[in-house]
Amino acid sequence: MSSKKLKIMIVEDEKSVRESLAWFFEDLGNEVIFGEVPFSCDVWKGYSCTRNAPCADVLIIDHHLPGMKGLEFLADLKTKGCKRPFSNVLLISGDTTSIDMDKAKEIGVTVVQKPMEIEFLEAWLKNIKRPDDRQLNSIYLKSNKSDPN
Repeated sequence: MSSKKLKIMIVEDEKSVRESLAWFFEDLGNEVIFGEVPFSCDVWKGYSCTRNAPCADVLIIDHHLPGMKGLEFLADLKTKGCKRPFSNVLLISGDTTSIDMDKAKEIGVTVVQKPMEIEFLEAWLKNIKRPDDRQLNSIYLKSNKSDPN
């Protein structure tokens, strides 16, 4: 696994699951932000994404959120300009049979049944796309160029 610390966002309404995941990823040396819903997200508020770069390197999100399904939220993120690679998203659920797997595949997210095994999480994390500083700077510069047309 790369030694570069990741910023991981966990969106899970079950406190015990949310805290267990946070502890696990923090123990691996990552920065973790978490909550029941992504209150700080422009898309959650009904707007397009206004950020120049991803708000987190990794998103782990429950499918059954208060007021919205996780997969619906991910589809909104994709259509409203979220900058995060969707291969860096883990959609979790206690009942994966309720998830439209074709839609999840189309979006590009990984779906996993709760409870998850530690070995799975470690292996999945090893495959995360890690933007280096040049890539982040490139994203920032491209999004801030003025369009002469």
